[in-house]
Amino acid sequence: MGINEVQNAKSFDLLSLQGERKTDSTDRSSSFSKILGEKQQKCPYSHLAKDGLIEYNGVTFVCDYKTNSICLGDMSNPKNVLNISLPSGGNLKVNVDNFGDLSKAAGMFSPADLNAIMRAIAQYNHCTKKLNELDEEEIETVENVTDKADDQAKVKEEADTDRSVEAEENANTIFSAITLFRINTVIESRLVAERS
Repeated sequence: MGINEVQNAKSFDLLSLQGERKTDSTDRSSSFSKILGEKQQKCPYSHLAKDGLIEYNGVTFVCDYKTNSICLGDMSNPKNVLNISLPSGGNLKVNVDNFGDLSKAAGMFSPADLNAIMRAIAQYNHCTKKLNELDEEEIETVENVTDKADDQAKVKEEADTDRSVEAEENANTIFSAITLFRINTVIESRLVAERS
């Protein structure tokens, strides 16, 4: 073997050793990724979570790994849940009845997240106020229409009563006139009979 052949053999051995090392490290990293992939679950502020719960200042958040969210309060009725996108990633889902609890845990959130939360709550309160105002206006309108209809019904009833009273008075007048006519007829008959 010449020097070139020896050098080529050593290079080949070195390359094959490096290839084995690369394969071995790739296998290790892929198996490590598999382990992490199975256990690694995303949730905002998951570094504070223990068994899927985050407790902060007496407030308990539930990690929802499927939606990358942390939840506060009852999530069974979606109409009562405010979903807030957090700038740091993920979402915060809060039942509107738990805004007070959320204020106790404000220190847990980053300034950017806290700002997004405050904006979302302010928008929710503004929209709720506007909806309540619209409901009140609608109720007032219905009450006004109902009052007008009641007033019109009273006027009609009074007019009907006035007509009824007028008709009764007319009937009484006619009855009185007929009665007087009969009485006059009877009196005249008697006078004629007495003269004869």
